[in-house]
Amino acid sequence: MFGVDKGSNVSGLPKVLLAKLAAPTIAIVRPRGPSVFDIDDTDTAADEVQMGLFDNFVEFAPGKPARLLADVSEADNWVGGDSRRFYLRVIDPGAKGRKFLEGDVEWWTSFANNDRRDHGANEVEDDPSSKLSLFEVPTKPGVFVSRGLMIVGDKEDRAFPTNSGISTGHPLFGSHGGLRTDQQSNFRTRRGGMHSFAVAAYTPKGSSTPIKSQVVPVFKPTSQRLIPLQVYILRTSIGAAPSIDPDLVFANDLLETTETFGRIGLWCWTFVSATDAAKSGVSVVKASSGIPYTVAVVDPPPGVNVSAVGDSEEFAIAKQFPGEPNTLRLFFVPSLASGNLGRSFNPSGSPVAAPEKVGACFVSVSQRTVYTAAHEMGHVLTDKVTSANGGHYQEQLSTLPRLPAVLNLMAVVAPKKDRGIDAGKRLWMVLDPGLTGVGGVPQFQISAIQASPFTR
Repeated sequence: MFGVDKGSNVSGLPKVLLAKLAAPTIAIVRPRGPSVFDIDDTDTAADEVQMGLFDNFVEFAPGKPARLLADVSEADNWVGGDSRRFYLRVIDPGAKGRKFLEGDVEWWTSFANNDRRDHGANEVEDDPSSKLSLFEVPTKPGVFVSRGLMIVGDKEDRAFPTNSGISTGHPLFGSHGGLRTDQQSNFRTRRGGMHSFAVAAYTPKGSSTPIKSQVVPVFKPTSQRLIPLQVYILRTSIGAAPSIDPDLVFANDLLETTETFGRIGLWCWTFVSATDAAKSGVSVVKASSGIPYTVAVVDPPPGVNVSAVGDSEEFAIAKQFPGEPNTLRLFFVPSLASGNLGRSFNPSGSPVAAPEKVGACFVSVSQRTVYTAAHEMGHVLTDKVTSANGGHYQEQLSTLPRLPAVLNLMAVVAPKKDRGIDAGKRLWMVLDPGLTGVGGVPQFQISAIQASPFTR
């Protein structure tokens, strides 16, 4: 039996031996709240990481120039201050007093459908060479924590450099400071989808075998929902060519729609109903690669001129293709009579005399941007009344300078920037003035979408 001396603890085991017996661990941890930046060994491992909302990306304070939040401070860093950031935490009693871990920790995302998700053959991963510096918690020797990290949903967001959160003047880590790319240390984002996973690994000093964290889903099953979507591409006239090549819709409009709603755990599932497939003048077209989108290329109703679609044409088209119950319909037409990019009919804003239009979204092939379809779908999903800023997101820069309309998917329709990290494609957990739920209770934008009868 071990004797007790000054180097022992109450169990009778020498502290040095206890340190050797305690196995190091690495975990993915989410903060206890949006304003909590201190992580230690009392925080529980995450059961999902979710995707960044970019709700701390830029600041448009009244009377001041716009400011990209790419500072060392986590609160002023677009990754470190995002409300859906997470951290890596290593607990290694054998590393007590080292103050930092440098080059010992890596993390990646995996799209693999297996139990390992660790660089196996044919696995699809985002695993750049960048590794992380972790810092020892001052009051918790042997506990090391990274700066905030984030999963992003498209290639444009993923390509943007991140500030490491380390000062360039740091006496030990100055070379790791400033803006970083994925080929440098401390790059803080990885690309993922709502059905992918995050994994981390730590290689203890003196070991050649990395210790892997639990595999954490981006969204756990209970956080995932479905948006059933019926997509129609109208021909320019009966028997003529489609108003737009379906492959362009797959590669642009539907891809951006999938990525936009996937950031909040909603999957756009496209299908053609048996009823529609059996109609004359309907061709079912499936994507030949990538996401398995399915759309219907259809003849316009008899007598309908789709070159300038207005109220009567929308009614005729919606009536011809009523869709399945509680299912969004997306119609691509050559042009809208109004000259607008798109038009949609949400339950609160649609006339009682035309229930056939409820849930229908019309997109002008000639005027649209890659986000028009997602924007019009957002009108139906949020169901914000048109008397409140036209049903659009209303910014509140005096109180919320980091949530500007220019970045929000549901802002007033304007010539939006196609793709790009600064495009109007974001959805936020923010109380949008005029957006209400049952009984007139104010609604958060994301919550309203998730609770829509058009989601399942």
